[in-house]
Amino acid sequence: MEPTPNDAPRAGLWPDLRSNLLVGMRTFFFRRVQPADIVPRFDQVAALLVVLLAIVAILDRATAGADVELNTFGVYTWIALLLMGLWTCALVARSIDERADTRRLLVVMLATAPWIIIVATLLSLIPASSDDSDWYLTTRSIIRSVPNSSPYTFSGSTMPSV
Repeated sequence: MEPTPNDAPRAGLWPDLRSNLLVGMRTFFFRRVQPADIVPRFDQVAALLVVLLAIVAILDRATAGADVELNTFGVYTWIALLLMGLWTCALVARSIDERADTRRLLVVMLATAPWIIIVATLLSLIPASSDDSDWYLTTRSIIRSVPNSSPYTFSGSTMPSV
């Protein structure tokens, strides 16, 4: 009988969690990930979810002001966003193949999310990126600074530059 991936010896919760988080980091930096590097077990999904929620809670508390109060509507919003993310993973996997391994995609998403949250929080600490009053002018100046080597055409005419 041919051994299956489920028959492979388990390394344990912590080494597999470390492996999945490294997969998430490689995915975040658009590096190639082999399917064999991903450990798509239920304990890994639960552990990655706990890691993600812990990182979000720590960074949220670290960046909150002294006079901030708990907003229960915000908690409901985060729960709704989390459920929509899980549903989106399942939908994307099922659109690729009817018998797709949705847990593997979910593990990669949950392993990549902490790195996205950390980078987004660090970027929000930069004063230029967190000032909401002139975001439009900053975005417009960044778009104008990109050289336009090949103009796009639409219906026979070129699109106006910003």
